[in-house]
Amino acid sequence: MSVALRAPESPLLVRLFIILGGVMTVLGVLTMQFGLAAGGLVFAGFGLLMQFLGKANPRRLTIADGTLSHVAPHQKQRNFEVDLAAIEGIELRDREGKRAHPTGER
Repeated sequence: MSVALRAPESPLLVRLFIILGGVMTVLGVLTMQFGLAAGGLVFAGFGLLMQFLGKANPRRLTIADGTLSHVAPHQKQRNFEVDLAAIEGIELRDREGKRAHPTGER
């Protein structure tokens, strides 16, 4: 039996590119500065492309055959594989609520 979790990456930098690009585009159109608007479209387009790539190639956390493995396609240094017997505890973090949920406590 195997368990797999797939989560798209949406880092803060990608969101900032999209927001900055949108603001630049709106300001460029309102002030009739088409260079600013074009630059904003490039920024927003780059952010949307990165967001699409994150959804197309999500991170994977897999538990199978007595091992726990994590694969992040765009960040090879974050990949790992560890035997389940070597794991002493797991702590899950709620990124929005900033709370930790260690195993064994409810």
